[in-house]
Amino acid sequence: MDELQDLLSFDWAGTKKDRYTRDKWGDNKNCRKLKNSKATAQALLTGPRQLDRSKRFKLIAVDLDNRDNWDEVVETYKALDLPQTLTVLTPNNGYHMFFWIIKSIPAQNISDERHCKHFELKGDNNNITAPNSIFDCGAAYRVVRDYPIALLLPLQAQRLCKYRQEPRMPHVASDFVPDRSAVENEAYRLDERARKNPRGWQIRCPEHEDRRSSAVLFSSGWLWCSGCGHKEQLVKKEISNE
Repeated sequence: MDELQDLLSFDWAGTKKDRYTRDKWGDNKNCRKLKNSKATAQALLTGPRQLDRSKRFKLIAVDLDNRDNWDEVVETYKALDLPQTLTVLTPNNGYHMFFWIIKSIPAQNISDERHCKHFELKGDNNNITAPNSIFDCGAAYRVVRDYPIALLLPLQAQRLCKYRQEPRMPHVASDFVPDRSAVENEAYRLDERARKNPRGWQIRCPEHEDRRSSAVLFSSGWLWCSGCGHKEQLVKKEISNE
């Protein structure tokens, strides 16, 4: 807990269900070190605005809600095989876990089912209720594991953040690059909602149920999906036998 005291926070007011802040926490000048707050409930910033003393690592947090699929949430978290860290019991008997990761690793906020329902990641430009906060309604966030905040290795952080570094597509010699019209036709065949981007065509991945248009069909004819990792050359230049 001591290492949190110099981190940036803002004050909550009201109840857990109806909480608010008079400050605009999007601006650092409206935030203060946790140890300087006199409020009974505070929120900690997460992401690149919340760095450790070395300025190399940023704070992120996992929020596990104890709802109808609690067993699935717990098993999903265990499967990530992350180290033990500062852990807080929430008023609904869920957990908040805090981690440091290298600040250059993208930590998009996750509140959908990329892990599973009720498994949230508080990442870049977000916040989470600070340990030992107590709201007017009596809702309390109690530390149950007073461990140092764990530093995640890059692969651990990437698993948690659902981030994969985009691979380089194999080099395709200019003589073997397919016609643009062939790539465009394939993109629309796979997804009638295909849209052009600077690298090719953004489409829904044909390998899984994809609502986010996670795949790119590159101008070289290669497809790569950031969701499932599928990679395949779908369009090749037709070579005449004459």
